[in-house]
Amino acid sequence: MRRLPLLVSNEIDDSLNAMAARHGLAKTEVIVKAFSLLALADHHWIRQDGTTLAVVRDTEGGELEVIGKVQGLF
Repeated sequence: MRRLPLLVSNEIDDSLNAMAARHGLAKTEVIVKAFSLLALADHHWIRQDGTTLAVVRDTEGGELEVIGKVQGLF
């Protein structure tokens, strides 16, 4: 495994620490999970098929409700 030193703002570092603490993860694990989402967005961007990366939740009726769309990644 390779090491990757990163310089980030205090705000990003604080957010990473807070997310890691909330979910019982190491900060590195949070970054890896974030990269997975970025890779998914990139995969669909390459396809240029009009798909959008979104956050959804299950409703009581078994439907999916969009609660947020991720924009501006690429």
